[in-house]
Amino acid sequence: MTDKNKRDFKYWFNDLKDTITGWKYFVDFQKSFENVQKYKVELNILNSLIGSKKH
Repeated sequence: MTDKNKRDFKYWFNDLKDTITGWKYFVDFQKSFENVQKYKVELNILNSLIGSKKH
């Protein structure tokens, strides 16, 4: 990936403006939590394969 294609998420996050739109506009948290539970075993296996720390 070239530098031109990299995204600076810290800049993006800090540049968000206060609006009437909540976080639900960006993420369906309930669906995300359900998917995590649904794929919990697979996610743990993947985390162990890539060397992630368990949270």
